[in-house]
Amino acid sequence: MSNQFKLAKVDIMDIDNNMLGSATVITSDGKRLMLHGENLPIIPNNSLIKAIGYSKDGMLIMEGVISLSMGKQMNLDINESEMRTDRREFFKVKTNEQAIVLFGIMPNKKHGLSYNERITLRDLSLGGLCFYSNKTYFKNQVLHIELPAVQIGFRPKVKLLRKVREAHKIGYKYRYAGRFIEADATVQRILLEHIFKLELLNHKATEEE
Repeated sequence: MSNQFKLAKVDIMDIDNNMLGSATVITSDGKRLMLHGENLPIIPNNSLIKAIGYSKDGMLIMEGVISLSMGKQMNLDINESEMRTDRREFFKVKTNEQAIVLFGIMPNKKHGLSYNERITLRDLSLGGLCFYSNKTYFKNQVLHIELPAVQIGFRPKVKLLRKVREAHKIGYKYRYAGRFIEADATVQRILLEHIFKLELLNHKATEEE
């Protein structure tokens, strides 16, 4: 495991992808990851676990075993790890979650237009999103979109890249794609956590079919 990046958070899961706990105070020593906190779960030594580390550079997928678990500290001996940094390729997930376009600002304009229009997402990634709508928006327009499924009050800015008229009868006239702008490390971490949860749900749904 490389030490060239700093993890902002680590989620711990069992082999069936059930969430066991999280930590935001993390240190590492070679292939050993040390998590610190007040209410970490007690997990038997040598238990096989999965872990997801979040950083501004991407998502670190890990597998390993518990070497220490005592409530306030948990040590993970990592056997395998993979750093995913191609955000559009790796993090783009299908979803039909609902969102709200609050208002938008046209290019080179200072004043915004209020919309408060409910939209349906088509997919979501760390780099941006795609959604369906009946309303006319414009290329390079900046939209303030509320994503309550990600987190209540989560309202990132999205710059529209393209607009496609839908030929299929899905109840919407247009499909829009845009990229997130002014997304700091906190916004990216929130998106990463939600995108990973969607990946797990989609994977489980595929297995049950």
